[in-house]
Amino acid sequence: MRRFFCIVLIISSFSLVSLGKKKEKVPKLVLLTEAQIAAAPEFHSLEEAMLDPKNVYVLNLENQKLTEIPEKQLSSLVNLQVLKAGYNHFTVVPSAIFSLRNLQKLFLDHNQLSEIPAGIGQLIYLKELSVKENKLASISPELGKCVQLTSLRAGENQLESLPANIGSCTQLRELDFFNNRLHSLPASIGQCSALETIDLDWNQLASLPNEFCSLVKLKTLKLEKNQLRTLPANIGALSQLELIKITENQLETLPESIEQWKLISELNFSKNHLKQLPESIGEISQLRTLDLSQNQLLSIPESMGKLSNLETLYLHNNKIEILQGESLNLPNIREITLSINQLSRFTCTMSRCAKLTRIDLEMNKLKDFPTCLLTVKSLEYLNLNTNEISDIPESVMELSSLKELYLNKNQVVTLTKKLAQHPALEILDLGENKLPLVPLSFLEIPHLRQLNLAGNPLYKWHIKQLKERSKIKELVVE
Repeated sequence: MRRFFCIVLIISSFSLVSLGKKKEKVPKLVLLTEAQIAAAPEFHSLEEAMLDPKNVYVLNLENQKLTEIPEKQLSSLVNLQVLKAGYNHFTVVPSAIFSLRNLQKLFLDHNQLSEIPAGIGQLIYLKELSVKENKLASISPELGKCVQLTSLRAGENQLESLPANIGSCTQLRELDFFNNRLHSLPASIGQCSALETIDLDWNQLASLPNEFCSLVKLKTLKLEKNQLRTLPANIGALSQLELIKITENQLETLPESIEQWKLISELNFSKNHLKQLPESIGEISQLRTLDLSQNQLLSIPESMGKLSNLETLYLHNNKIEILQGESLNLPNIREITLSINQLSRFTCTMSRCAKLTRIDLEMNKLKDFPTCLLTVKSLEYLNLNTNEISDIPESVMELSSLKELYLNKNQVVTLTKKLAQHPALEILDLGENKLPLVPLSFLEIPHLRQLNLAGNPLYKWHIKQLKERSKIKELVVE
């Protein structure tokens, strides 16, 4: 009986001790939806927020010349979802931020930050992180713990690499590292399978890892001003791409797999070292704008004639010598630029170019007027400046929609009088040719408002004659 009483007493004592202890309160998780965040009131100072700290969800401290944030005050905002602290003077990320376990969006743009420290890994519910326009040299690998991150914007910093475990952020949809110093990308980036937009313009990338081709949801890819010499052979696997920009690199070839880019409407490979194009380029069926200017192309493939939706084609500043066949016979083309090439022969079939209004052939080596253009009845602008053309055929009258004709710096000696009857011509540039005389009937071309004859060996008496009889608004003869 005595032993039993002792046992009961001991148990009772433990019970009393337990009852005397207060249970710790576990803060409830309150994560707002995007719509709720948008509707939540925005506080603009800590003083204002401290009046009701538990009901502060959005705090905007932008542009307040802050160098630090009081830890005690900030950590009391237990339900804070969005913190905007950009355009201040932070040199380090305030440590108090990492106690905000419910934080979903963090904006620290335009400060003086040199690193994103390990504390970032504590923000496990973080969805958006924006640290643009700082002095970042490193981002802690702890970022990989932010597995709900959907947007990472770190443009205009000094980063030379991404965290090797960036692939842990499998929910990423947007990645912006514009204007940094990236030399390479980690293979793990291929695990970021939700990525839709990547901006890597203005870096120092020499190549892309093969794993990059696993980003099959990618819609926008920007790689302007890097050091890329090649693209992965399977780059075409990025079949959801709608926009790709790889200007100002060192690409010498393009892989055949680009034929899988069925959704791309604009393709810009200007300012590279391309010498030839793959035949498969003709399979990018939705292409509307194609910029291949400032490369080293010697020719273009016949298959380009299959680009039935193409509207604008830029091929200036290349080394193309001959154009023939069906490569430019495009039913929806509106503008073609072929200036600054080596063209000595231009005999393309263009019978389907019913919408072409502008073609620029300036600075080539054409000796003959390109008669293949005479089938393009829609043509309004024709630039043949700086070639070696000596004769303008009477058949130019077939270009009945032509409004602007430029033949400056050629070898023209005589002019057909029929040109004076052209029904639409508004601008005629015949400067710096070898014309001693111009038919006076040219002064009566119905809609002509500009006529340039400067730089020709015109007789002085003829110059006076032209000036006296001209009713053209802008006549230049000397």
